Amino acid sequence: EHNYTHHTLIAYTWQHATERRLVVVNYSSMQAQGRVALPAFGVEGRTWHLRDILSGEVYERHGDEMASPGLYADLPAWGAHIFEML
Repeated sequence: EHNYTHHTLIAYTWQHATERRLVVVNYSSMQAQGRVALPAFGVEGRTWHLRDILSGEVYERHGDEMASPGLYADLPAWGAHIFEML
């Protein structure tokens, strides 16, 4: 609530047929945390595997939480995630 670094996060979603991508970028020289809400991306009702194309890491998250309050992101300065949603 009192952490204003979320203002430096930029997020973008992309979907084509069954493929989905989520890109989150920290556009600042300081570490940033925040939630990226995906209410209109149709993620509710199931568990998703988010594979970060940049690092190869895989995270399991529930779609209901990603829709609201949102996917929690904690990125270093100028850091980014490019998630393939499986």
